[in-house]
Parts: sequence; structure tokens; C-alpha cells
Amino acid sequence: METRSADYYKQYCRVKNKIRKSTRINRNKFEENISGQTKTDPKRIWMYVRSNLKVIDAIGAVLKNGQTNETTHNDIEKAEVLSIFSMFLQWKITASQK
Repeated sequence: METRSADYYKQYCRVKNKIRKSTRINRNKFEENISGQTKTDPKRIWMYVRSNLKVIDAIGAVLKNGQTNETTHNDIEKAEVLSIFSMFLQWKITASQK
């Protein structure tokens, strides 16, 4: 396949790195601009801080059983499924250490 050649990958990496560098530079300039305005406009810095500290605490649908494609959307059922999985992992780890 033509797109799997090493030349295309090197070109992709160069472009990706340039974009990453530019993004970092622009973010640093933006943050310096905000930090310079803390005395005159404290709301702006706190809006920026709150926008970066948002935590998503939702867990998506979880498969109830490996053989069926039945999922659960109830938080209690999710906790039960994940606790069973956690116990299985602990058993598997202790069995492999023996």
C-alpha cells in the first residue's frame, strides 16, 4: 500500500511535531496573557481554571456477561459487575505470582 511507506510516515511525523510545537507555544502565550491580567480581570483566570478542571464522573455502559452482549446502564449493576471483575483480576494476579 502506498500510504504505508516510510517517507509518508516521516512526513506525517514532521507535520505532527510542528503542529504540537505550535500548539504548545500558543497555549503558553495564552496562559501568560491571562496570568498578566490577574490583577485587572480575576474572573478571566478563574474561568480558565474551571474550564480545565472539569471532571467527568460518569461510567459508560458495561457488559454484564462476556458471552452475551447485554449491557447495564444502572449504577448499582455497574458497581456489581466491576467488583466481580476486580475480584477476578486479584485472583488472577495472585495465581500468577505462585
